[in-house]
Amino acid sequence: MAKSDKFVAGLIAGAVVGAVAALLLTPKTGKENRKFIKDQANRLGDKASTGLGGIFGKKPDAEKEAEHTGNGTHTRHRS
Repeated sequence: MAKSDKFVAGLIAGAVVGAVAALLLTPKTGKENRKFIKDQANRLGDKASTGLGGIFGKKPDAEKEAEHTGNGTHTRHRS
C-alpha cells in the first residue's frame, strides 16, 4: 500500500470515528440524531446528483464534438 493510500485510509477512519463519537456524545435524542443524519444524507445526495448531472449532462455535446473532430482528422489523413 502506497504512502498516500495509507494517509487516505487513515483520514477516512478518523472521520468515521469522529462522527460516531460526536453522535454518542451529543445531547440530542436518538430520534433527533436520525433525522439530522437523514437530512444531511439527502442534502449530500442532492449535491452529488447536481454535480454529476452537470458533468454527465455535457457528455452528448462532448461526444458530438469528439466525433466531429475525429471525422475531420480522419478525412485530412485520407487526402
